[in-house]
Amino acid sequence: MPRCTATRTVAATCLLLAAGHATAQDFYDIEVLRTARLSFHDADWKQMLRDNYFSETLIGADLEIDGEVYPDVGVRIRGNTSYTALPAGSEKFSLKVDVDWIHDDQEVMGYKNLNFNNAFHDPTFCREVAYNNYVARFIPNPRANHILVELNGENWGVYVNTQQPNKDMLDDWFADDDGMRIKCANNPFGPGLQYRGTSPTQYRDYEIQDDGGLADPLAAHIMVCDAVTNWASSSDIDTVFAIDPSAWSVALENLLSDDDSYSNKGCDFMTYRDPIDGRTHLLQRDANESWTESEWSPTRNFSATNKPVLSNVLSDP
Repeated sequence: MPRCTATRTVAATCLLLAAGHATAQDFYDIEVLRTARLSFHDADWKQMLRDNYFSETLIGADLEIDGEVYPDVGVRIRGNTSYTALPAGSEKFSLKVDVDWIHDDQEVMGYKNLNFNNAFHDPTFCREVAYNNYVARFIPNPRANHILVELNGENWGVYVNTQQPNKDMLDDWFADDDGMRIKCANNPFGPGLQYRGTSPTQYRDYEIQDDGGLADPLAAHIMVCDAVTNWASSSDIDTVFAIDPSAWSVALENLLSDDDSYSNKGCDFMTYRDPIDGRTHLLQRDANESWTESEWSPTRNFSATNKPVLSNVLSDP
């Protein structure tokens, strides 16, 4: 069956989004265009943001949304190539805002971590919004909409407002959001959950963001890698790795051609271990490089041994 081109698919997908998760006072309602006004505490805030990029050090600001002021939020530049590969002279960098930086209980409509993305390499400003909301119709996934951003009284234009893939997001999908959460960042040679033996030094590409209360969370992660790489029985694998929902994740990555993804690079994903049944789910966390191809095979990378969810699990009829 012929594949839709990325352009035609994104246009069709946009028509499906209005029936999403939107509710009253939903920060990610695609039918609402809010304005986020950041007033930095320091006069040299632009230089401070640049200087703090690699250390990820936050600087102080007050945030106003819908007429409500949230004092003392922390702000930094976020992203990789969306900052380092910006054209010379460009200042429209992506921003991360920690609403609870100083005030622990401070939230914006239930959220403490905000991401304002600059839609790098996306002249439509729609790919990340369409991708996230479409995927979130089927599996646990961040949502997104658009937002206007003002910095110290200046209009910096439209940004993509993307939900943080954290416990707040997981709470929308799982009965218990206190499980182990692991992040695998962008890497052209991603580890792809490949089993590399029992030594913890072989798993440095992963960041444990929440240990889920486990005494040895890395050992639990290594068991998952062993299962998807070496175990032969799908029923056995499914006891520690949730095959069906994880298959949806990589299939959607392929369909919507997400360049930074498990199915392409073996990176830029997260795993969540549901503490109720002990099974790990493979989830997505970054969609800014989606809608990039139109000719990916449905079985792309099914022979790639460094992506065993594809080569060992899904390649088995």
